[in-house]
Amino acid sequence: MRCLCAVALFSGCTISEPSAAGIASVQLHTIDGLPLADWPVMFHGADGSRLAVVPTTDAGIAVGPMEPDGMVTYRRPRLGNELITRGGIQPDDRVIDGRPLPHPPSGDLHQVIVSTVGTPDNAGLCQIQIVCGDRTLEARGVPGAEITIDVPQSCGADTRSVYVLATATNERYEVIAYSVLPVVTLQGTNRVVADWRTDFTDELATVEGLGSDLSRFNIEAEALVGATPIALVTFGGDGPASSVSATLRLPAGLPDASHYLFEGLFETGEIVIEQHVTDGLPFTLGFSDLPPRISGMALVDASIEVTAELPLRERAKIDALLVAADSSWLLVNMPGLPVQLPILDVTELLPYFSLDDLELNSVAARYEDRGRIVTTAMPFRPDF
Repeated sequence: MRCLCAVALFSGCTISEPSAAGIASVQLHTIDGLPLADWPVMFHGADGSRLAVVPTTDAGIAVGPMEPDGMVTYRRPRLGNELITRGGIQPDDRVIDGRPLPHPPSGDLHQVIVSTVGTPDNAGLCQIQIVCGDRTLEARGVPGAEITIDVPQSCGADTRSVYVLATATNERYEVIAYSVLPVVTLQGTNRVVADWRTDFTDELATVEGLGSDLSRFNIEAEALVGATPIALVTFGGDGPASSVSATLRLPAGLPDASHYLFEGLFETGEIVIEQHVTDGLPFTLGFSDLPPRISGMALVDASIEVTAELPLRERAKIDALLVAADSSWLLVNMPGLPVQLPILDVTELLPYFSLDDLELNSVAARYEDRGRIVTTAMPFRPDF
């Protein structure tokens, strides 16, 4: 089963091959992380036709019919009158909207006690991360103290071992020291001492071919151990500029790639490019790496039309936001252009919602290209 997590726009989900018609599920949570019960969810075919409307159970889950590249629509479980449609749904997928409350640890607990003695004098805070499979347990404390984390027995059940990351930050929350302890064998109470490193390396990031209408930009880099972030640095500035560069100070000697993100805000819109870069290589974008900027958008009948400086990639997924005085409709991961709006009976999903009053507010096209996630938007990328 493929999981589509709606907590963030660029969620790390595995793309599965379309399968035969079947079922998909939607799991909704309140803003407090509780299951959202008796909440209607509409299931659509690939052409936007209505397949079924199913209310969520007490567990916050609605299960309905689904065909390859189908859609689901529901009222977003937040304050306000907002509908959301998510496209590209495959049979057996589960859409998760909202962040559920974490399950309390089950079974016996191990303890990992990390001594942070020897941190730099200007350190103001220490953070410990214990990485166990796809979970990360965190705790914070004052420099020089022992920081204790309770680790469920199920963590590291296969190997009985986890690895521990420690960072020390200054008053600006910049990482000034770090420690990576690759293997800690879980046996009751485990005591380790952070072996602090203070060696950093300057990594150059360069973006060219931006154009003279650049108004603002931001470049950020995140050093990773496995898939776990250990340090984040950012650099931003103002335009106009046809090229920008930044020297970003990252921990040295980490064995894994770093994650980079470039955001450029122009007079007409925004481009965003994310990329993982192998350790020691520069982050460099040229004119051919930048997506064509969207130059026009229109809501015509029941479809959204988009024009760009150059043709957009065929595999681009479209996000769009339609707004009215007191309501909105968010469409995410919609395939192809023009985007055909799904058929809705909105009174079943959101009373007093009027499609006739909606106006197209913004659009964004997103695709993967040579290991990069690329977004081009007009007039700006909404917070999906």
